[in-house]
Amino acid sequence: MTPDSRRSRSLALAWRLYAAELRRERRWSAPALLLPAVGKIAIFYVPPLLLGGLVARLAAGAPPDAGTVTPYVLGFAVAYFIGDALIRAGDFCLNRTAAHGTARLYVDGLDALLGKDAGFFADSFAGALTKKVVSYASRYGELVNTLTFSVVANLVPVLFASVVLWRYDPRLVLVLLGMIALTAAVVFPMIVRRQRMVDAREGTWAEVSGAVADVLGNIDAVRTFAAQERESVAHRRRVREHRRLTLRSWDYSTLRIDVVVAIAALVTNCLGLLLATQLGVAGLVVVFAYYLQSTQILFEFNRTYRSLETALTDAAQFADLLLEPPAVIDVADPEPLAPADSSVAFRDLPRSAAVLVFSPGQGLPQRRCSLWSG
Repeated sequence: MTPDSRRSRSLALAWRLYAAELRRERRWSAPALLLPAVGKIAIFYVPPLLLGGLVARLAAGAPPDAGTVTPYVLGFAVAYFIGDALIRAGDFCLNRTAAHGTARLYVDGLDALLGKDAGFFADSFAGALTKKVVSYASRYGELVNTLTFSVVANLVPVLFASVVLWRYDPRLVLVLLGMIALTAAVVFPMIVRRQRMVDAREGTWAEVSGAVADVLGNIDAVRTFAAQERESVAHRRRVREHRRLTLRSWDYSTLRIDVVVAIAALVTNCLGLLLATQLGVAGLVVVFAYYLQSTQILFEFNRTYRSLETALTDAAQFADLLLEPPAVIDVADPEPLAPADSSVAFRDLPRSAAVLVFSPGQGLPQRRCSLWSG
């Protein structure tokens, strides 16, 4: 198996394990994923519709008095209140999704390691194994949080915006979704390259944390052989390498991927404004607000993928341990132990053939015991 194919299998297994946990807690995970998205629509996408309607009435000559403005202000207040309540309810469900899932994964992770054979532990660093199993469980909450607020909470409002924009002009939807798809196509190969940088960075982090745990766990041996300076030099070397790979992955994201995304967002908003100028005042307000909100998904695309890849990369390092079955497997239904006769007997020995000498303790006389047959 090539390293790339093994990594792909590890990532796929990590995702399946996390997805299974989401399904197991679906009474909490389903509302946790959907409620914040609906709340975001109520807070950020309903008010532009109200504002567009108010501006249209005022432009048509309606007096700017309380009778004209109050219904729209009340509508905004109700939408904001409902949206905030939905987001808080989603947070409530999200907390339980993450807490229950993380606790179960902690248990499952250790149980999986306990099923390994002795040779596996002899060939592995205890510190590295600890880091992998702890990250496998703790990263689950981060992944669920990213799916909730960065994936679903962006995609569902964009779909809502597309339905509204289609009523104004289908070209608005084509431009918006087309630019999002084009940006994703351009950025994805760059993200794949950055993924390799992240894998290398996480590998050095596993070395750093594992070595620290092993040094501290064997501090008596380190001091016995006066190896403090040698371990310190090796630690500084590992930290420098981790820092180098970390900066390389961060700079690639900031100076390349984010620049492409910023240009794409600017072009998308400009095209949307050009089309909106033909729709009147109300249409201009709605389109400007929806495009400005929807193109935020472009800026969050790299950050979202970075969060997902970090969580899955850490989980995949543990899942990689599960790809190889234990070399020694206990029998599921072993036969009961039936020992044969275990008594000891002396036969056919000449008299006084052997003498046992007992020393009860310092300062006490020795006692002799002769063994004979019969």
